[in-house]
Amino acid sequence: MSKGELYIRGYRPEDLEPWLNLMAKLCEMSSAWEAVYLDHPSFHPDFDFIAIENGQVIGALAGHRINTEPQSFWSAEILGVHPDHQNKGVATALLNQASSLIQKNGEQILLWTRCTKARDWYLKAGYREVDRRHLETIPITDGELHILKNDGTKGWPLWAFATPSL
Repeated sequence: MSKGELYIRGYRPEDLEPWLNLMAKLCEMSSAWEAVYLDHPSFHPDFDFIAIENGQVIGALAGHRINTEPQSFWSAEILGVHPDHQNKGVATALLNQASSLIQKNGEQILLWTRCTKARDWYLKAGYREVDRRHLETIPITDGELHILKNDGTKGWPLWAFATPSL
């Protein structure tokens, strides 16, 4: 790989520390990132990619397969790019890598976001909105744990987008 070349590959266990550092940076820069990871979640190994440039992890896409009838789909739980590397095609490269594998089986990717900037990017990239919900947090005990509920138009908006070609 030459200097400055973007490289997309599957996540490996030795990527844990740079992956967590990327997640921390993403949480720091956007209120839409509510999940704080202390470890790498158990995503599907065929749908867990990282973007590397100059030996640094600069982006990630991860999620899992959801089996439903009549058609299964892949839910992208994470799609993020370090702020110093945004607007350079990294997210597009991650999505293209995942899409090329998933669409071979006639399946699609569902992308979820609370971020209006991401929502606008998905629409501009040709993804179609397939769902919109509003989520509200409710404290369970001592303000430590929360659950999310879908309650009409109150709370945070959550959008879902599907692969453009399906």
